[in-house]
Amino acid sequence: MKLVMFSPAGMIGSRILNEALSRGHSLTAITRDPSRFSVEHEKLAVVAGNVLDPASVSDFAADHDSVGYSDRKSG
Repeated sequence: MKLVMFSPAGMIGSRILNEALSRGHSLTAITRDPSRFSVEHEKLAVVAGNVLDPASVSDFAADHDSVGYSDRKSG
């Protein structure tokens, strides 16, 4: 399965990312600053993007089987 995930670096997102990769899925991690993302894997692509940009979300989702978003609620 080909997955795209927004906010993959947090506590929950990183666990989902690692689980997906361990199950053999290909994953595209969307983060505002790819240079700060340290996970490396042969089935992982890390690209710049912003979940708050609807066009960006639509473009990334188009080539994937599933879209995930993980972020903590603040306030």
